[in-house]
Amino acid sequence: MPIWIIAIIIAALGGGGALIFFGGSGGSSSSNNDFWTPEVCNERMEADVVSFEKHQVNYAKIMKIMETDARSGNTANAETNKKNAESWKESTRILLKIDDEEIIPDCGREVFRPELLEKVEAARRFLGGSAPQTVTEEGMPDVRVTSIQSIFIPYETDDKGYCSGPYLDLVFTVTNQGGDFPRPVDLQTYVERAERKADELQFMTVIGELDFGGDIKKRLDFEVKGDKGTLGSGQSLEIPSKVRVEHNQTHVRIKGTLEGTSFLKTGSGESPPYEMAMDIPIWDIYTESHSVIDGIDPDTKQYHIDGRAVVSNKGPTPTPGPIEGSFIINEIDPHRRISSWSGKTSGPVSGNTDIYARTFSDKKMPTDFTVYSSINLLCPNGKVGNLSDGDTTNNIRDLQQR
Repeated sequence: MPIWIIAIIIAALGGGGALIFFGGSGGSSSSNNDFWTPEVCNERMEADVVSFEKHQVNYAKIMKIMETDARSGNTANAETNKKNAESWKESTRILLKIDDEEIIPDCGREVFRPELLEKVEAARRFLGGSAPQTVTEEGMPDVRVTSIQSIFIPYETDDKGYCSGPYLDLVFTVTNQGGDFPRPVDLQTYVERAERKADELQFMTVIGELDFGGDIKKRLDFEVKGDKGTLGSGQSLEIPSKVRVEHNQTHVRIKGTLEGTSFLKTGSGESPPYEMAMDIPIWDIYTESHSVIDGIDPDTKQYHIDGRAVVSNKGPTPTPGPIEGSFIINEIDPHRRISSWSGKTSGPVSGNTDIYARTFSDKKMPTDFTVYSSINLLCPNGKVGNLSDGDTTNNIRDLQQR
């Protein structure tokens, strides 16, 4: 009911009734003129102006929501919000009609303050504004790990000459096969909600899983932030990593998966993992065999024992540096130590090579004996390092006489 109706009094007159209106429906009787003073007219218009501005603010808010829904593909919500927004224009239209046809004629345009009349015209322009533009749904991204590359690094040496290794130099490649990642609409709403800059936000996590067999597994997590994580349609992102190969790790299955935060969506739902398997081309040092002979040195006339140990590398790549070995000759019964020798190869080893030494001894070689052997990998410069081996079970052995 319009607020310009001051009162409605229903008077019961013998079984019938009559409606009596005070203030305002057209014309300018003396009673109307007495009521519609300039002060009352301006107060009424001020209230309408407040309503006009509220209608425009609500319209803009709902239209923004409608646009976000349309860009996100929520067409049903977008249509509902469009109708809700139009209802605020309709409220403005009704109020303007009352002002144009009743309030302004009753009061006289000249009594209103100019700024109030300008606000009325602004409401009129709001009604005549252009229709909302059609909003296009933004294409859904489809981001996934598409490849994993691996390069075998035999060793690394620090500034003190200490070596370690080997390593797998990995590169996980993430490719966007759909629309821009993230969708601008998702990024816009998330940034507003998080109240942080886009390049500070975590966009996705790339997870690498390395299975070396048995219970030997490693996991790599890479958090990708906004300054590196935006991918246009068809673009790729390479994420490098280096993983140490431990003892007895000769094969690996690598899986790459992608996890996105709540505002990042992919066209295929959960991104399928990318998997690959490969042999690790690590060396495998082995104490192959031995031979021992004794005799008397013709020059010194001293009894000596000559030991020759055959060590080998059964792996597909050469060792980084020499192989160092220690060998002890033990009589079987009674168990006692007869002699020992140690040494190292002249350099990296591929296949078989010998470690030979002559020792002088007071004990004679027994008929039955074993040779305890222990071998170790050295750095390229001959220093002891931290190098893994493909199969450590063959590095320490008791070699029977051959």
